[in-house]
Amino acid sequence: MQIVNISGTDSLGKLANGYLHHKYYNQLGHDSWMAVYQKNSFDPKVVPITGMFSNRLNNLAIRLEKFFSIYSVLTPALLPLYFRSIYRKADIVHIHLPHVRQFFSV
Repeated sequence: MQIVNISGTDSLGKLANGYLHHKYYNQLGHDSWMAVYQKNSFDPKVVPITGMFSNRLNNLAIRLEKFFSIYSVLTPALLPLYFRSIYRKADIVHIHLPHVRQFFSV
């Protein structure tokens, strides 16, 4: 089974952000990946969601949201994830702490 865990970070706050789940799923034999806004570990199965361009675009969206008094409605940082094969082939997408960073909207 392919599992994708989405979170703001990976190893920082690993008790709550899904990193330990991700490691455990791999130990059980599942194909677990983690897509994060800010990567801190050296785990090859943890991939950053954004690049320099989408980070800049996300920062612009955050400023617009502050101006209009909204929160996590404009989320361009997550768009690259939708085109990644790990997301498109996932059987389960598990979202951890989406409110920690302004990059995700349900």
